[in-house]
Amino acid sequence: MKSINKFLTMLAALLLTASSLFSAATVFAADNVSTAPDAVTKTLTIHKLLLSEDDLKTWDTNGPKGYDGTQSSLKDLTGVVAEEIPNVYFELQKYNLTDGKEKENLKDDSKWTTVHGGLTTKDGLKIETSTLKGVYRIREDRTKTTYVGPNGQVLTGSKAVPALVTLPLVNNNGTVIDAHVFPKNSYNKPVVDKRIADTLNYNDQNGLSIGTKIPYVVNTTIPSNATFATSFWSDEMTEGLTYNEDVTITLNNVAMDQADYEVTKGNNGFNLKLTEAGLAKINGKDADQKIQITYSATLNSLAVADIPESNDITYHYGNHQDHGNTPKPTKPNNGQITVTKTWDSQPAPEGVKATVQLVNAKTGEKVGAPVELSENNWTYTWSGLDNSIEYKVEEEYNGYSAEYTVESKGKLGVKNWKDNNPAPINPEEPRVKTYGKKFVKVDQKDTRLENAQFVVKKADSNKYIAFKSTAQQAADEKAAATAKQKLDAAVAAYTNAADKQAAQALVDQAQQEYNVAYKEAKFGYVEVAGKDEAMVLTSNTDGQFQISGLAAGTYKLEEIKAPEGFAKIDDVEFVVGAGSWNQGEFNYLKDVQKNDATKVVNKKITIPQTGGIGTIIFAVAGAAIMGIAVYAYVKNNKDEDQLA
Repeated sequence: MKSINKFLTMLAALLLTASSLFSAATVFAADNVSTAPDAVTKTLTIHKLLLSEDDLKTWDTNGPKGYDGTQSSLKDLTGVVAEEIPNVYFELQKYNLTDGKEKENLKDDSKWTTVHGGLTTKDGLKIETSTLKGVYRIREDRTKTTYVGPNGQVLTGSKAVPALVTLPLVNNNGTVIDAHVFPKNSYNKPVVDKRIADTLNYNDQNGLSIGTKIPYVVNTTIPSNATFATSFWSDEMTEGLTYNEDVTITLNNVAMDQADYEVTKGNNGFNLKLTEAGLAKINGKDADQKIQITYSATLNSLAVADIPESNDITYHYGNHQDHGNTPKPTKPNNGQITVTKTWDSQPAPEGVKATVQLVNAKTGEKVGAPVELSENNWTYTWSGLDNSIEYKVEEEYNGYSAEYTVESKGKLGVKNWKDNNPAPINPEEPRVKTYGKKFVKVDQKDTRLENAQFVVKKADSNKYIAFKSTAQQAADEKAAATAKQKLDAAVAAYTNAADKQAAQALVDQAQQEYNVAYKEAKFGYVEVAGKDEAMVLTSNTDGQFQISGLAAGTYKLEEIKAPEGFAKIDDVEFVVGAGSWNQGEFNYLKDVQKNDATKVVNKKITIPQTGGIGTIIFAVAGAAIMGIAVYAYVKNNKDEDQLA
């Protein structure tokens, strides 16, 4: 950035104001003027200046206050910071009519014809004008502008365009040979944040149980004076989350009309795009525009204990149409993931390269080093990956929009489009966890025992954890299908309804009913009072059993069947939470030293045995008793004989 004083000094020419019809642009002319009657303006150079938002708001479109057209007064300009920028598209246009109403028709595009157009360089856009005479319009075309700021900013507010200029340019000293104009812009970028709604009161330490509905909130601030041609959000979730298809959107706390946006389903998520009607509501406003998107997902049975489930959203914006979306997760095929790079127009642009990074879709951790793809090879395969983990490929922004697809399991595609928009904004995605615990059934000598059976109950309520019944699951799925049909019918009826408000109310009601039915239809645990309905955990041949998908808390194992030859034990209390899945004093796997499980110990039943030492003891005791009895009997008879 540099001051206008410094910038104009670098032009190495004395600049003077040139007369122009109704010009909103500040027009300067070098001291190369001619007094010849047939003199012409040979060139007109358009320089694009970038100002801060505050400086632009206070800038006088008629030129600096007190400016008299001399170099000395320009040097008095202080306190304003400006930068000349390239890649801004301007058109010089001829007025089509001869009615003298150029000013009245300044913004009527149908009244003007382009005679020259192009992108500015760092030194402006120089136009040959020696053959041009009459009133012309200088117009900036944002749809052809390719300028993007260093941090993703796009051009927003503007002054001095469209502007009128009369050729040749004449001032008090004569005809200007080489003239310069300086239209001005500011730039800015949206701000996006995403979080779990406060209503859930979620934190990592507590976790969530399977079946929990997770509400999300995405806030987006659109800068004032935006001229966006594209504005959309793309959301994708990992497999442990199920999108509930309940997205809503508000603008400045007021619900947007259905005509303002379109929602399409993603791989496991959605795409929400503002239509022309929606863009009109956020563009060209004097104040920032606040958009809020809300939606939810349900934690399903594919969630793994202590492994976070991720919900990733990207916001795509700019002054051009855009084709990008959010990277999509997939699992490896035989430990491999392959990415293939394509372009919207084949072959790929000469000399272009792309850098891709493999990422753990749930944790966000990078896997290995970045990989560079080029015209020599647009395909790459990662090997040795965990087949149970979801991964995604992210492309480093290279000036092209990236459209991600899942071709098949373990195969991803990335297609590039030259959209000239900034890199999408990707806020840190919120992640949710579920928890669990691993156990090993052993005897007092740590010998692993099979076929022990347990149920799990909550310590605070003694209610048991249970699966849904087959009948209940079937009924829930049928109810969800019926609700979906009702919703589809309501949406179809809305299109032709005379009373849109009443029709919308029916759509909203049907959507709410479907959301509830859909959640109930997803697999999950329920709490029941009866032990007979509870989920049963059985130890395998290695004594192993486990439970996952629990919220953090205290639970109890209740043994309902002990291994053969062993007595049932009292309830075993255990706690699940962050890290509990891999904590314990015993090894879950026989040959892996990890101390990642809790051992549950049974004792053998002790009963008298036959045929051994017990028999001998009883025999000796019996003989002794019999001997005493015989002795007493004989002595008693002898005493009786003596008395006789």
